[in-house]
Amino acid sequence: MELLGFLARHFPWVPRVFPWAPQIFDGLLMLFALLITPRRFIVQERLWSQILDITGVSETSHRFGGREAVLQGRELCHIHGNGVLDFILPKDVDIPDALLSHIYPHHVYPDSRWRTVVVSKSIDGEAVMTLLDAIREQRSLQRSLADTDAICDAV
Repeated sequence: MELLGFLARHFPWVPRVFPWAPQIFDGLLMLFALLITPRRFIVQERLWSQILDITGVSETSHRFGGREAVLQGRELCHIHGNGVLDFILPKDVDIPDALLSHIYPHHVYPDSRWRTVVVSKSIDGEAVMTLLDAIREQRSLQRSLADTDAICDAV
């Protein structure tokens, strides 16, 4: 996690000069995770598969390396090759108790609503899925309220 933050803070120009560099670096992180910590890598891949099974979620590459889960045209979360899962935590969403010890401030933007979960063998995948589902529901609610406001404004 510290390595990603260090690279983002000290080498922010690399993705602009070499657009493929973040993806190559992330591929190396995945290979390293597979070879060094295969059990954690399997947990990471299973969790990512469950995230992609959420209704309406599609996958794309993340601009700073990794894979991004997109819901309703917006990023739901992204995961780096070393198992760092990042997401925006809305104010109205509660963190499941099983995840409290696994959630950290974001490795690049610690003062934002971005949060990080480091996927490990001990992570509660169900709690992660519960949290992401709550975020998805919050977004759906916000979107439906925005649609209602637009309809009311049009009348």
